[in-house]
Amino acid sequence: MDVDEAIDVLRAGRQVEVPAGSRQIRRFMSTISILTQKEVLLFRSKDGKRYVTLGNTSGVKVPPDAMRLIAHTHPRTNRLVLSDVDREELAKAGQRLHVVIAPKLN
Repeated sequence: MDVDEAIDVLRAGRQVEVPAGSRQIRRFMSTISILTQKEVLLFRSKDGKRYVTLGNTSGVKVPPDAMRLIAHTHPRTNRLVLSDVDREELAKAGQRLHVVIAPKLN
């Protein structure tokens, strides 16, 4: 699925599966985040598959089927630091490690 198709799916409130072995996931997430100016979350669901979901300009609602929060973007600040809200969500998920992506086109 190309970025434009993925954005259409995400804007419709659905998730986009990221197949195992997918490359360039950071670029994929960055491009979506830049074009929408919204945060993008990559997570592993209870079915073992990885998905991306679209949030808003200041966060992403963690889907109820999320088992592990892998990475998310910070489109407005480009800060590679977890926010207080990020830390709270990770604590709820029983996680300490997570990747924050500063979106850039390249």
